[in-house]
Amino acid sequence: MAKILQFPGHEAGPADSAAADTGRTDSGTVHEEYEGQRSSSEQRKPPKFGFTRVHRRRRSAALDQLDLFVADTDTSGSPDNAKMLAFPGATSSFELALADDESGNELAARAGYLAAIELQDCTSDAYCNLGILEYVAGNADSAFHCFRQALKHDQRHWESHYNLGNLYFDNGQHDPARVHYEVAAEIETDFRNVHFNLGLVLALEGEYAPAVAALERFRDLAPAEEAEAAEELLDTLRASQAHAEARRSPD
Repeated sequence: MAKILQFPGHEAGPADSAAADTGRTDSGTVHEEYEGQRSSSEQRKPPKFGFTRVHRRRRSAALDQLDLFVADTDTSGSPDNAKMLAFPGATSSFELALADDESGNELAARAGYLAAIELQDCTSDAYCNLGILEYVAGNADSAFHCFRQALKHDQRHWESHYNLGNLYFDNGQHDPARVHYEVAAEIETDFRNVHFNLGLVLALEGEYAPAVAALERFRDLAPAEEAEAAEELLDTLRASQAHAEARRSPD
């Protein structure tokens, strides 16, 4: 179970954690969070929930049709240039790469995701998971490229929006981080970690009312232990909000 994190300025208590653990969502879709190794300067940043891998294959509607062939996009549709689609239930290139990824075989997973991209097999999912591998390897620019390529193929790929939000957050770019978190939260409303990270960005920008709303959503989605700790964080955040409002009030 993912541990609760602390907002900046919050006194760490027994229910708080200084870093995110691997976690799972409660929405029926399984995810795994990654957190890369941090330098001493990065350790001073407020902690957040980490990156999310696509943990299942998004099957195309074409796989449910009787037509077993599809023409290459760069041809006029000649049967000589047609590709054969996989049967439903068959192990795809993406699924093989995912199995290697989950077993910790990074080299095989990387090669598998690249093969899946070449075969246009779950392209956005493959780019997203490849981006996480690049991030873990310390290649932030390549990670950015992969997540952007995922969104180029699927603008509603919420895992890539969420992961891009984390990358922008790590770079101190709160505005684009907020945008990507908000898009991810709109698409996948029950993924609680995005609501926490969105609340963190908003709190850092002093936007306490929407930060409270985001953390309340996180609390409502969290299991009992996390929800209790989240309520403690909400008390701290509401106090910060009241203090900020009092300072803005005329004497």
